[in-house]
Amino acid sequence: MSDFILKLWPKEQIKENKRQLLEAELKTNGLVSEPATHWSGKAFHATKELRNYLDYDFEDDGQYSESLIICVFDNDYGIRDGEEDIETFDRNNVVCIYEGDGSISNWSKLAKILEQITGDEYEGGWEIL
Repeated sequence: MSDFILKLWPKEQIKENKRQLLEAELKTNGLVSEPATHWSGKAFHATKELRNYLDYDFEDDGQYSESLIICVFDNDYGIRDGEEDIETFDRNNVVCIYEGDGSISNWSKLAKILEQITGDEYEGGWEIL
């Protein structure tokens, strides 16, 4: 198990629950496959296609992407750097990527597809367990 979680969340708080829409569209776009058993709850195995939406510190032939677990939460919290220190936040429609090791260097393409799915602008960051 990895000590890092990559979280992507809407920049603004969204009241509408879009978890089912996100899960369905991630599956339709080929980014997730079958359900996975994961300690965080309902989850999906990622596919090789995910490598087209994430930049890694290395060349991925798809095996690394397939080893990742994706969860979509109705509501989740997170921690990010603030103006003076760290800030916590609470958001709906959060997408988490588990089993990574901190090698994902850019997720802007994934944030863009989440925005296309929901109509909400996404941002993200690493959270250390």
